[in-house]
Amino acid sequence: MVAEVSSGGLSSISESTFYMEFNRLTCHGSRARRHVSPVETNMSNAMVGFRYARVVVRPVANASTHAAPGPDFTFDLLQNLPVPTASLSYTDDTISIDRESSDDGESTYLIDLYYQFFHPAHPIVIPPRIYLQDHGVIPKHLSKAMRAVGCHFTTKNPEPYLHEAKEILASSEPDDAFKVQALLILAITSFARFEREGGGNMLTQAVHVAQKIGLNDAHYGLGEQALLKESYRRTWWELYTIVGIVSLIMPFGLKVDIAWNLPLPCHCEEYNNGQTSPTKTLQDMQHRFLAEESFSWSSFSYKVEAIRILTNIIDLSGDPFTSQSQVDAAAISIASFWMDLPVSKRDVICRSGKTDEVLFCAHMLMSLGSICLHLPRSGMQSIQHFKTSCWTDRARKVDENTASHKAAAIKAASRLTRLMSSGQSTKTHTPCFACAIAFATAVQLPAYMEENEPFVAQMLKEQVQLAISTLRQIGETWPIASVVRSQVAQYAREVIGKPVVPVNRPLTLESAPTAADPILGNQEWLQELLQGTQMDDLMFQSSDYPTPSRD
Repeated sequence: MVAEVSSGGLSSISESTFYMEFNRLTCHGSRARRHVSPVETNMSNAMVGFRYARVVVRPVANASTHAAPGPDFTFDLLQNLPVPTASLSYTDDTISIDRESSDDGESTYLIDLYYQFFHPAHPIVIPPRIYLQDHGVIPKHLSKAMRAVGCHFTTKNPEPYLHEAKEILASSEPDDAFKVQALLILAITSFARFEREGGGNMLTQAVHVAQKIGLNDAHYGLGEQALLKESYRRTWWELYTIVGIVSLIMPFGLKVDIAWNLPLPCHCEEYNNGQTSPTKTLQDMQHRFLAEESFSWSSFSYKVEAIRILTNIIDLSGDPFTSQSQVDAAAISIASFWMDLPVSKRDVICRSGKTDEVLFCAHMLMSLGSICLHLPRSGMQSIQHFKTSCWTDRARKVDENTASHKAAAIKAASRLTRLMSSGQSTKTHTPCFACAIAFATAVQLPAYMEENEPFVAQMLKEQVQLAISTLRQIGETWPIASVVRSQVAQYAREVIGKPVVPVNRPLTLESAPTAADPILGNQEWLQELLQGTQMDDLMFQSSDYPTPSRD
């Protein structure tokens, strides 16, 4: 094979050519590993300043056998290029390797959909840039799983694709990081499809394989390409995150220990551009407040830190002997997380207008942690029989600071509401967001019941309406959202279908304002309130919503 590298015109050397030898394809079991021999080059040091390079790989006949070379592949050149400042595009300014793919058009299209809609929130597999260079870089069982996920973003029936993916995973595929990736994305998909038993089984199997091969070891993948090792690390940390989320919505005893010495993922922009950069460990992140020099932590790192805090809070909720100091420490951890966020991480919307889906997950998880900590201690009246597929009313905790806990819970729910209103589409959000919305409504509905101020009550009502609308949109892709939406709407109909009348400040004939009061103006809500209207026009009075069960 011959590789030509041409400059971007930023050096005194206009063009240089070097030659690389690639080893023939070698197989281990049913998985192909690609090895790259040392690069021999006579390139000048002046080439270091290049902004970009274009690589064209041409197959050449073997001199002795006249056979075409095998489908070898390399990432090495990507590691030597700086991160582009422009958005990712597949032009001559980016690295491209011309390869012939054996995939049919439909399969490639489904994987493209996976990368477009699922990968942004769960960026663990090889980046799309690399996949476009060589479709063969992804093993068959992983590509089958990716197609099954991508099918959910079409009108096709995903069942045949899911069956095919699960069938091939049940065969004698080797236990490696790619198998963990396939099991993990299928587990997330199963939970999003409201297939809890299947999702739990695959998640348990993913944890078993990951622990068996030592995926949480910093030395795993030693000697492989840097981008592959980064993919492995991301897989472990995503597994740690999903186990934490599932433990919240469906406790089933699965635990994953923190890999304190495993480097955290690098910036997703770098990773998606086929590059990596040195990162630090979660232990280093714990001591970031004391560090003399600032460090640019990735969105993925903040997501890992958020799930660590959330997991601690989940453990506290199950401990009947939790002390006030432990509760205070957890609250301080949440506050420190928000206060320490750099300016670039305080908003999930990037400068380009797109949503940083990994940072979106971090904000979501931290808001969930705050609700789990504060709502049981808020003193708010629980809604009788309130239960969704993601939320079961927690046992109330005795706490003397109920007012502060109530305010913190409402604030966390409002953060989730802001996430609902961010971005243009919900398709790229993690399916886990559907359950986060259920937690938000578990705060907003009882808050509405107790609210005496009509303006605040109206805001809470609008938040619940937005939650139901968002669930409807997510439900177009993931069935779990449709289930949760139906459940939340039942309770919303019961709670918001009643007028809000001030309790502590009853109106009297002498002091009651009129609808035409010049200070208040012509307020429609006040007119209805004074006339004793039952507010029948509320959206939740529609007969489309079933009556809540009292069983």
